[in-house]
Amino acid sequence: MFGKNRKEKKRISKLFEKYDSPNIVDELLAKNDGKDYLRGTVNFVIFQVRDDTIESIHSLLEEPINISTRNGASIGDIISSFVSVFYRIDDVNKSKNQILAKQLANELKTDIKVIYGSKEGAIGNTGSKTRLSYGPIIPEMGNYMKTLTNLDYGDIAEV
Repeated sequence: MFGKNRKEKKRISKLFEKYDSPNIVDELLAKNDGKDYLRGTVNFVIFQVRDDTIESIHSLLEEPINISTRNGASIGDIISSFVSVFYRIDDVNKSKNQILAKQLANELKTDIKVIYGSKEGAIGNTGSKTRLSYGPIIPEMGNYMKTLTNLDYGDIAEV
């Protein structure tokens, strides 16, 4: 099965480990002189769809991504069957992430597992000056990913 492959899990783990450090926001702000970032509370949702086959991932991702964008969330990363979405820092409705998480769980039932939360972080260019990659910088994201992978499909959790 696609998601159960050790090499694939290692690749996903490596992509998210850069977010494990609680100092990641300060490190990235220092690297870029803080010019490309907005700091504040980042409201986020991370979900994983069933990953039995590549075909099932593709068909299952379409609906939750559409639901997320209809709810005003920005797509952060799509890595295999994992997707992170986030809201603008200046968004005053702090419960949007909880509403979205519950809607995703209700719509996809046992084909999705979802976590959501709020964390002090930043939003900006996580790439370079030549390769823009707009997204959130959330400390301890690696820990949140571990929480997500330990859930059963159909589960939802706040972190």
